[in-house]
Amino acid sequence: CLAMGNLYYTGTEKNVYAVPAKGDGDVVTVTSELSNPRGCAWDGESKIYIADRSADGIFALPLPSLSLEEAKVTRVARFDGAFGVAVFSSARSSLAGCALLPLV
Repeated sequence: CLAMGNLYYTGTEKNVYAVPAKGDGDVVTVTSELSNPRGCAWDGESKIYIADRSADGIFALPLPSLSLEEAKVTRVARFDGAFGVAVFSSARSSLAGCALLPLV
């Protein structure tokens, strides 16, 4: 997913990576705390949400304000076999009222 000028993507095992979207930087591991990450979505503000199929949940990853660096993830929802995630927000509401939609 694209967020704050960086491209974030899940690896084949426990890692989530990021690289500057302009292609002018190195790939950075932003977390290695997950079991089987499968897709991510940006909330439009300061977090990326990641589905973890093996851990049966959705996790939030806070985005760094200035540079890419490793961060701690936090479980925000439990969904059996979560395989992807989407963030939905109505045009009439703020992102504070967004909903997480797990894909199972």
